[in-house]
Amino acid sequence: MVTPTVGFRLGLLPDEIPIFPLTGALLLPGGQLPLNIFEPRYLAMVDSALSRGRWFGMVQPRDTKAQTVPD
Repeated sequence: MVTPTVGFRLGLLPDEIPIFPLTGALLLPGGQLPLNIFEPRYLAMVDSALSRGRWFGMVQPRDTKAQTVPD
């Protein structure tokens, strides 16, 4: 069983959090996933988030090529 962090349980999320797009992976709340971050913009984002309170979000971008448009 995964125990949520204190901030998450108490509803103390910040108004804004940086978002990290991650294709091809599933990360559930409270889960762990080793990351190989190499792009300078994402390195700076994660360094900043970890130094200020340890919050950043992850999303899986839509694959726009795989979507079909109904007739």
